[in-house]
Amino acid sequence: MAIWAWAWLGGGAAHAAPSPDPEAALALQSAPVRVLAVLDGDTLDVEDRHQRRWRIRLQGIDAPELAQTRRQQGRTCRTPPQPYGEAARHALADKVQGRVVQLRTDGTRSYDRVVAYVLLAGREVNRELVAEGWAWSLDRHHASPSARQAYAHAQSEARAAGRGLWAETRESPPAQHPARWRAEHGRC
Repeated sequence: MAIWAWAWLGGGAAHAAPSPDPEAALALQSAPVRVLAVLDGDTLDVEDRHQRRWRIRLQGIDAPELAQTRRQQGRTCRTPPQPYGEAARHALADKVQGRVVQLRTDGTRSYDRVVAYVLLAGREVNRELVAEGWAWSLDRHHASPSARQAYAHAQSEARAAGRGLWAETRESPPAQHPARWRAEHGRC
């Protein structure tokens, strides 16, 4: 345990593992992980006690998109950032960056990311992001009917209160779901 803590504090280099299978991802549920990076409003990089890195997609939510740039078939593809994308990323980073969290997952994967609920000090971070207005609830992706109901209620309250992406101002257009944004602006 002391060696693991030493590595987490910068004493050792993390080793990236090949894309893990769902059974290996289930091991994440039994031990704490440290958040290494917040990539956007619904994606994290974490490190387990064996210094394996994992990409985590927050279950049941969708946050606004950041700008994307990739090389595809010899050309550069760029998409614009979605309004509130950076704010959503910052909201998630403020909660978890560099912190030790726990994950609740069934091992499901999406684009080489483990899909999970992120728990910090007993709080469900995914739900907090919806309640604060930094992400939409994705009803069909929740683990249970009670989770769907709790997230729908949190989103309804955030929208009614005008929090986060639901705050319409003269400078910010109305919130647009990321799926619609990707359809209109292309996917990199």
